[in-house]
Amino acid sequence: MTKTVIVTTSINARPTALANWAAQGHLIVAGDLNSPTALADYVAEIGGQYLTLAEQVKRWPDVSQVIGMWSIQRRNLAILAALDHEPDVIVTVDDDNAPDDNFVDEATTLLPSPSTIRSVVRPARGQLFNPGSLCDPPVRARGRPWSDESQTRS
Repeated sequence: MTKTVIVTTSINARPTALANWAAQGHLIVAGDLNSPTALADYVAEIGGQYLTLAEQVKRWPDVSQVIGMWSIQRRNLAILAALDHEPDVIVTVDDDNAPDDNFVDEATTLLPSPSTIRSVVRPARGQLFNPGSLCDPPVRARGRPWSDESQTRS
């Protein structure tokens, strides 16, 4: 069985999508200054893991400072936390433009084996990895700098 971790952020107090995703893998939600205080309780209620801003700043102070406290990019810290669980697959998603309820299970069945994924997503030190390079045809992933020439190459 594939060990899946789903990571996200949210500005909603009780998004239904989170409960659906928590049922499909280990859910990690990274909070920011836009996240309602009730979100942490909801994530705990559905069996997920909530990363408070204080936890994020303590674990990754330099990265946290660069990202800022009001940013969807705090999800990157949820990805770092996901690595603690030694997953086969990390899925990142938004609850405000969510795909259907079963997309996590469906997506992981379409992916290559975990060992193939690990070998593809480890760029050389100092190089950026474009997750869109895994698409067919390759695309520039959202949030990637336009100055990076490896955007459509793996």
